[in-house]
Amino acid sequence: MLVRDWLNDFLTDYRDRHEGRWPDPDTSESRRLFSSWMHELIKAKATQTECQLAALEIGGDYDWQPSDHLAQLIAGLQQIREQGRRLPADTSKSNREEAFAQSRGCEHCGGEGYAFAWNPDPKATENVRVPCTCLCLAGRWLRENLPRDVVARLPDFGMVWDGRGGYVPYNPSVPDVEIADDFVALRDWPDLVRRVKEATRCPQ
Repeated sequence: MLVRDWLNDFLTDYRDRHEGRWPDPDTSESRRLFSSWMHELIKAKATQTECQLAALEIGGDYDWQPSDHLAQLIAGLQQIREQGRRLPADTSKSNREEAFAQSRGCEHCGGEGYAFAWNPDPKATENVRVPCTCLCLAGRWLRENLPRDVVARLPDFGMVWDGRGGYVPYNPSVPDVEIADDFVALRDWPDLVRRVKEATRCPQ
C-alpha cells in the first residue's frame, strides 16, 4: 500500500491523539502539511504499521509544530528498525496471518488482538469493562480491517494505555489482579464476537 493511500486516515487519527499547533482542515496550510509528511515518509520508506507503532511512543504538547511531530515520528521509525523489530509490510487483509503471528504472547491481549479496559470508577454499573483493539500488530490489523461500525464500538487500547479515551487498562476495584486474567471475556459481547467472526474469521 502506497503512503498516499493511508496517510490521510493516519494523519486524522494522529491529530486526534496528539496535541499541537495543527492547521485547520481543508486549508492550503493543511494540504501543504500533507504533502510534506508524504514526501518525508516516502523518503523514509515508511509503512503504515511502522508509523502506527511509532506514534504510540510520541507525546507532544500544545506548542509542538507539525514539523516537531514529524521529526519524532521519523526518529521513532528509525528506532523501531534499529531494534530489529520484524514488522509486516502493512495492515492489509493479506497480512492477517503474519500480524497475528507477530503478536503471539502480547502482554495485553495474549495475541488475540483484543485487550480490555475498565471504567475508572470502581462503583460504575455501566460499561464496567469494554473490549478494545490492542496496540499490538494483531490489534492494529483488526482496527484497519473490521467494518467501520464495529471499530466505532471498540476503543483503541493504545489511547487507553496512554491515559486517554476515558478508560483505564486495569480493574480499579481489584488493582492487584493481572489484566491477562480477563482476556477470554469476549463472550460477554456475543453480538460483537459474531460480527468480528463474520468480518475477519479472527482466531478464537
